Amino acid sequence: MDATLLEYISMMLLIIGIILLIIEIFIPSFGIWGGLGIVATIAGIILFADTLVEGIIILLLVTCLLSIIIYFSVKWIAKKNKTLILKESLGEDNKIYDDLKFFIGKKGITTTALRPSGNADFDGVKLDVLSKGDFIKSGKQVEVVEIQGTKIIVKEYVNERIS
Repeated sequence: MDATLLEYISMMLLIIGIILLIIEIFIPSFGIWGGLGIVATIAGIILFADTLVEGIIILLLVTCLLSIIIYFSVKWIAKKNKTLILKESLGEDNKIYDDLKFFIGKKGITTTALRPSGNADFDGVKLDVLSKGDFIKSGKQVEVVEIQGTKIIVKEYVNERIS
């Protein structure tokens, strides 16, 4: 095979490898693009280098070049399209959990034993609940006393009558 043709093939493999590695950053593919990029880059280095030392030097140069390209690509994409970074917090103060606060003070019946987790029915709405540390048998009446994020904390409801 002609030496110049081999050089062109190795340079194309290096360029294709770098492009595939950049594609892996922006298009998640479970490592398919990245794996192909690594294989193409290593194959290009093996074909291009005459000695082991030359191959290591080329690998270091390609790694530095790729790092610089990736750094500036991520900065550029982050400026243009702000979807790379999650801006919204999903903490306790998020509106997602406000609907569960409706259940505070509601009474329901356990459909499974709570050890301390299980299920309870609140007027036809079945929810996963946690007892406040106590074991509660199935079929007992419970009351929602607290909401912690997505956790619904209940305690056994005892109907206290004053005689």
